[in-house]
Amino acid sequence: MSENQEQNTKTPGRKNIKATLKRRYLRWEELTIWPMFILSLLFVVISVLLVANPAEISSTAKHYMSMTIPFLWAIFIADYIVRLAISANKKEFFLTHFFELLSLAVPYLRPFLIIRYFWRLSYFHRRGSSGMRAKTIISASLFTLFFTYTLSTAVWLVERGTPKANILNWGDAIWWGFTTISTVGYGDFYPITGWGRFLAVLLMAGGLFVLGVTSATVISAFNDELKRLEHRRKHPGSAHKHGREHSVLLNTLSLGAATPVEVLEPEAQAEEAGKNDQNK
Repeated sequence: MSENQEQNTKTPGRKNIKATLKRRYLRWEELTIWPMFILSLLFVVISVLLVANPAEISSTAKHYMSMTIPFLWAIFIADYIVRLAISANKKEFFLTHFFELLSLAVPYLRPFLIIRYFWRLSYFHRRGSSGMRAKTIISASLFTLFFTYTLSTAVWLVERGTPKANILNWGDAIWWGFTTISTVGYGDFYPITGWGRFLAVLLMAGGLFVLGVTSATVISAFNDELKRLEHRRKHPGSAHKHGREHSVLLNTLSLGAATPVEVLEPEAQAEEAGKNDQNK
């Protein structure tokens, strides 16, 4: 057997192995996405409770919480190792999941992985463009929440031992963080250290990013809605093919710019157009 023939016989085998590994990987993610999403939320909740008011938590509850944290962490590590083992391309997996590996070394970054788990949920994929826009807005909101929580806590840890500092407890730090990222900035609390001010700049930049993403998503939704209404006006019969269609954006925001005939009753609009054609 020639060398080329040997390579041709090996290539299908490699492709079959990669295809099998890919199916196993997708199946694993399908089975674990919801549990990992819930466990990550639980990890964040417990972490917040332990950081926010540890003095108000009973010793028994604090003991069980402290036992739960390493247990959850072991599950996160095991999930990463399993997905790495069954991935068809180990190098690509390592590069595309580098932040997840970093979060295993730095637990402080774990909240941001909730956004990744949320983005992988298939619930919104079945709802077309409106589902994708809803997922984008919710993801931006989660990013704002976790980004503010993470940087505010970091500023509190940096500032609390500094003389003349005014951000001395976690609650004040969270209040300062949300007033900063919302561009309100009351000025009642502010960082005085170099690292604290650096983190504050990152928080301000994050606020501008979230505002830009949210604004672009809303504008895109309005543009798509206007195009859909214009298409229904010019082609009333096309809406009848898809049955009763409701405008998610208009119903959610309760905008009164469009009439019920234009948005909520495509069948009636199609019937009226048919009657007009018969009369002609």
